[in-house]
Amino acid sequence: MATEFVCKIGWSGAPDRDFKTLALWTITCHCDLTAATTKVYSSTRTSGTSWGVAAGVRVYLYRGGVLQDCTAWLLYATATQVLLKDITGTVTPQSGDVWIYDLNPIYGYVTILNSGDSAIAVAACYNDAYSHAIEDLPRLLEWKTNTTNYIKIYTPTSERHTGKAGTGYCLSEPHPDSLLVLNDVDVHIQGLEFEGGGMQIEFNYRDTTAHLIKIEACIFHDNLWNSLIFPGLNPMVTAWIWNCVLYNGKQGAIATSYGTIRVENCTIYDPGIGYGVGSGVCYNTVAHRNFQAFAAFGPGCTGDHNCDGIEAGTDGSAPGAHSLHNKELSDILWKRTYDDRLTFSTNDVDLNIEEESCLVGTGQGRSTGPIGFSTDIIGTVRTGAWTIGAFQTWWSSSSSSSMSSSSSSFSSVSYSSSSSASSSSSSSSLSSSSSSLSSSSSSFSSSSSPSFAFEPWFRIRDYAY
Repeated sequence: MATEFVCKIGWSGAPDRDFKTLALWTITCHCDLTAATTKVYSSTRTSGTSWGVAAGVRVYLYRGGVLQDCTAWLLYATATQVLLKDITGTVTPQSGDVWIYDLNPIYGYVTILNSGDSAIAVAACYNDAYSHAIEDLPRLLEWKTNTTNYIKIYTPTSERHTGKAGTGYCLSEPHPDSLLVLNDVDVHIQGLEFEGGGMQIEFNYRDTTAHLIKIEACIFHDNLWNSLIFPGLNPMVTAWIWNCVLYNGKQGAIATSYGTIRVENCTIYDPGIGYGVGSGVCYNTVAHRNFQAFAAFGPGCTGDHNCDGIEAGTDGSAPGAHSLHNKELSDILWKRTYDDRLTFSTNDVDLNIEEESCLVGTGQGRSTGPIGFSTDIIGTVRTGAWTIGAFQTWWSSSSSSSMSSSSSSFSSVSYSSSSSASSSSSSSSLSSSSSSLSSSSSSFSSSSSPSFAFEPWFRIRDYAY
């Protein structure tokens, strides 16, 4: 076991947040988490200056006011914890000891409250930016990890998206640079949104050590180059991707990998010129294309209870005896899939579903699988027959009244923030869809997304039109 060393990432400033960006956090806290000389302690910090306790400095151990034979490198001290590396000396730190920078308490000091433990480095991301997106390009470089001492980047439930882009903590980049680069690390990424950039998560693994990457409950959309997730070609990498939404890719959603990839209960729409999932073991995943240049699932994909689709023609690439094939948007019944993404904000895409969707109740329970999970992308417990895709629940008219009061809380499993408009070709369906879109426009204008008017020529993209 290991103890989480938690730093808060956000723009509200000290003392509420430890770092404004993930990039600054990883530069400050990178270390060998697997080393016996790296420890996290419960602690209190006493600031000797206006800028607080120094970070990234050599510190010295005092016990009862007496200098001890023990030094360390203080990476960072939060309000309740301290992370130290390269602890050396003949004295073992214990509760009540004081770490002092440069032998001078005027610069601040830290009092430890326990005997320490090995560390999990955690970045808790808070959605308090001036806009919903942060232009931040973190690179996880010069860390050393394993499956016990790993890196975790997540959003607390109160800061998390509601299953739709533009509603939570988001990493963004207007240029085709990779948003998050993983270099030879074990990492768990949970609840973030990725917008723009090139490869939104790039695996850059070159060592010969096995690594585990977990990507859970994230939204990936509208990159500028390559695949949304690029797992790389290192056979030592194992990646688990579940309860994620991926859409509007350039060259595929999840690229082909030489490693071991598991993709479960993901929703993929319009992955671009490439496969929805290039390779891997896939369960309960729906991938829908807008043209036939590539299949929804690559030829090396295995698994079961998946769904493939294409706007016109057939696909039939979803692996498994119980998978659904050749489904169109009128079968899947997503809430909103916009035709003109240059005119309408990409945050308006909503891939929750109606109760008549072919995805409802046609999946397989995965609570006992290798990943082993029992909730959907917004934290709703999956009960009964599982639904294919990232959402277990679906929108209906009976739940629409609760949308406004519950959309801000990820932890409330009863809310339904994602409504659904039918994309069938019947005139009655079109009529009800346009009504739903009109009633939604007021809520967009009050959010951080750009406001716009719904023009009469606006339509939901479907093969029938």
